[in-house]
Amino acid sequence: MRTITFPLLMLLVSFTACAQTSHVDQFYQKYQDAKKDNDGIGGGGWQFNFTSSGSSKSGDDWVSKVSFLHCLSIDADQTQEWSDLERSINKDNFEEWFSVRHGKGRFQMLTCDGKGGVEDVVCIVVGKEGNGLFFHMRGRLSAADKKRIQSALQDIDSN
Repeated sequence: MRTITFPLLMLLVSFTACAQTSHVDQFYQKYQDAKKDNDGIGGGGWQFNFTSSGSSKSGDDWVSKVSFLHCLSIDADQTQEWSDLERSINKDNFEEWFSVRHGKGRFQMLTCDGKGGVEDVVCIVVGKEGNGLFFHMRGRLSAADKKRIQSALQDIDSN
């Protein structure tokens, strides 16, 4: 009985770890629910959930590889929200992909490799007044897809 207990315990721990949501997902859910309670407008927020099948027929169509997209606006005076977002990103071990700063405004892209080739991408856009947008998407993005995304953003910035 004892020899079977340890492998079963390890299996249970593995399934529990796979079922847990990320800290960024928990952050989004917490503040999306709070803003929904305020009719979706209170607290300077709006939410947008997008889910696709994640299948791609075209090799260069990275958008169809995205399984979901979360969007949330955050007011400058919502210091707890900004703090919770930063803490969630750090706990999930996101790494900065690239960023652009202009005065007090900033545009920041961060990535985190997930299990099974799934990639998490977080985008934070903050205006000069401190108001911002938080985007979180997850999908099976290849290195070529990430390069296309970065190139597209750099092309827009250069115009």
